[in-house]
Amino acid sequence: MDVSLKHPAIAGQEFRPDLLALNESGEVQLWVECGTVTSHKLDKLTRRYRNARIITLKETYHDAETLRKTIEKHKVQGADRVEIWAFPNRMFQEWFNAVEGTVDIVGESAERSFNLVVNAVPLQFDFLTA
Repeated sequence: MDVSLKHPAIAGQEFRPDLLALNESGEVQLWVECGTVTSHKLDKLTRRYRNARIITLKETYHDAETLRKTIEKHKVQGADRVEIWAFPNRMFQEWFNAVEGTVDIVGESAERSFNLVVNAVPLQFDFLTA
């Protein structure tokens, strides 16, 4: 979802999420970052959105572990509230290859589990957590 920095939920700050969910009151309930994210940004997010889930998606479990170590090293406030999810094995590449042009996705998801058909490519996986 492309969210403008003028949106009331994130107005007055310099960051935009890759994915955002709001509660009934219009407050940030879920903030998702995909790929590269700095410990500085995560520190600001955990301070600003104390009641929101903050999730980062990483390509590999190694990348997820590296980010976990980085945010602990830099003493990110609320680091324990930052959920770091990673695609298992080579699933990111399968996902990446399936998502091209017009995207048609059908399936089910539950928390970290996905059972999808993406552009006629079946994908089933559970995100790993670091």
